[in-house]
Parts: sequence; structure tokens; C-alpha cells
Amino acid sequence: MMRLARIRGEGTGQVYHCMSRVAGGQFIFNTVDPGAEGALEAEYFVELMKKLSVFHGMGIVTWTLMSNHFHVLVREPARRVARIGDEELARRIGALNGERAGKDLARRLKRLREREREGVDEAGDGAAQDGAAQADEIKAKYLARMGDVSQFMKELKGRFAQWYNRRHGRYGVLWADRFKSVLVENRPRALRTMAGYIDLNCVRAKLVDDPAAYRYSGYGEASAGGGEVAMAAQRGLAEALGVDAEAAGSPGEKRTLRRAMRDYRQFLFVEGEEVRAGDNSTRGKAGLSAEAVKEVLGREGHVGARQLVRLRVRHFHAGLVLGSRRFVEGVFEANRGRFGARRKNGARPIRALGGEDREGLMVMRDLRKQAAAD
Repeated sequence: MMRLARIRGEGTGQVYHCMSRVAGGQFIFNTVDPGAEGALEAEYFVELMKKLSVFHGMGIVTWTLMSNHFHVLVREPARRVARIGDEELARRIGALNGERAGKDLARRLKRLREREREGVDEAGDGAAQDGAAQADEIKAKYLARMGDVSQFMKELKGRFAQWYNRRHGRYGVLWADRFKSVLVENRPRALRTMAGYIDLNCVRAKLVDDPAAYRYSGYGEASAGGGEVAMAAQRGLAEALGVDAEAAGSPGEKRTLRRAMRDYRQFLFVEGEEVRAGDNSTRGKAGLSAEAVKEVLGREGHVGARQLVRLRVRHFHAGLVLGSRRFVEGVFEANRGRFGARRKNGARPIRALGGEDREGLMVMRDLRKQAAAD
């Protein structure tokens, strides 16, 4: 299939599902055995992803790391990073490169500002402008890297590859081709569907029966107690549900996040869950397994979006844009020049979906074959 240029949304606060695989399908991450080879690589990748998200001002809605690939649902800043204070810049540098690096930058900028003030007293405006210009030039170099999903992914993959190659005494390409991305409509229906698809990767791979037990995912992290790390992950999932939590750290926020986690868990399991006797249930609960859903698709039947997230559906990482018909058509019109003259509209149905879901969730790229991959 012909490769299309990456689709970008207009304005700020856009959400993207980004995904990338290791070259050759190598299993470099161990997300099952903490003491085995590849466990340190997994820990380092997650730590780096979080540090870079702070530096770039990205909001991570949810994510999952598998043995040879990763998914991240990320939101660009609601406002373009054009001006930030010296303290905020130092905080972001500290989050990425360590507290000492942040303090060193803060001191450097402070000296330039002080030189500016001294220049006003002794030599007039020329010296003052010189000090201010130098400080602004330093900040501009950092600001140019912030707030852009492509730059975030470039640094995440590049920095990890450099670290991995040094650790293993290797050189050359680590990641397979460029990362894939899908622009996701900033509405609960599209967001929760994509988030569920990402968080259920571990279940589809048969690593765990319950996604809450998988450590290397947004939902797994959100389910691991009540610390700040868990709460940060819970805020992302609440966002996917369209829930506006109260002020961070407030008692009201905790109650809101608990309700959001309950609702998200129900979303992950409803309709598609198979509950066997003895698994938190005395009688068990009939449900559609992934195999059953695939069988329906094989007969060209239709399933609901909640069932579809249990499969490896190509539309979720190769469909370019995911959202309502109106949203996809709007993105298509904004990118009209990228498509041939014969194409009259942008929205394409996800063929496996039926009923209201078919109109509520559409993509820009029509994938006629192998909608559900193995």
C-alpha cells in the first residue's frame, strides 16, 4: 500500500496514537521477568518516555510496551510553546537531564539577566540587549524542540537507540522505519476506543488475563496503588473518558479518578470479557473471546467497538485518522492536496463495525483486507 505523508491536525491540543517496532522484530524488551535480559531496557525506555513527555510538554493518555514494539497515545500541548519562564525551562531540563542540569541552566540564565541589568546602569541599552539576546537565544533552541509529536518521537527513539547501542556494544539502526501515527479525534468515543486498544495489547498477546496485571502499560500503572505515578496514569485515562478531574492532589480529584478507573475497567471488559467459574465469579459469565470475534469477522459480520479493541485491528495504527465522520472529513479537507483528484471525500468506515459504531468511528485510510491481523 502506498505510503502517505503523516497527517497532522490543525490547531493545538491534538491527540496521536504513535507506534513503532524494533528492526527485524527483535525482542529487546522483557516485560514479564524483572530479572531477565531485557528488563533493564524496558525500565529505561519507560523512564525516558516520561522524562521526554515532561520536557516536550506532552500529555500521555496511555501507553504500552511490548517485547518488540510500543504504543503511546499522546496529546500535544493545548498551546504552542512560544514563551515560558526561566524557571519552567529549568524544570523541564531538570526532568530530562537531571536536577543538576536544570540548576546549571537556571544559574546561567540568571547571570545573563544580571548582566542585562548591569548593562543598563553602566553602558546603556546596548549591553542590556546583548544579555537579553543571549538568554533568549538559549531558550529559543529548547523551545524549538518542544510541543511537537514528531520531535518527541524522534528524540524518544533516537535517545533510546543510542543508549541501547552503547550498552550492547552495537551500532546501526535499531528501529524499523519511521514511526506510525494516527490522528485521533479529541472526543471520548474515539479516545477511549484507542486507549482500550492500546491497553489490551498484553491480553491479545496472552501475557496476562487481566490488563491491570501488566506493569508496562498505562492501565497497569494506573492500577498499581495510589502513589503519584499511579495517579498520573489515572489522569490520562480519565481524560480518555472525557472526565474533568478536580485540582491535582485534592480529595475531590481522588474520588473522580476512582470513578473514572471503575468506568474504564468496565469499558475494557464489557461485552468482550470471558469470565470463567471461580474467576471472581461463582457461575462465570459468557462472553466473546478474541477467537470468536475473529470468526465473526471472517464471515463478514459486524461487531461493536468495545469488542473490536480486543483484536489487532490495522485501522488503529494504519488508518491515518480516527474519529467521527465530521472530524475525518474536516481533516481531509485541510489536507486535500495530499490526495489524488479522484478522491472526493475523506471518511472511510471500519469494515468490521456495525450499527451506530460504524458512523461514530471512521478512518481516513480504507484497509480492505486483513482488518484484524494475527
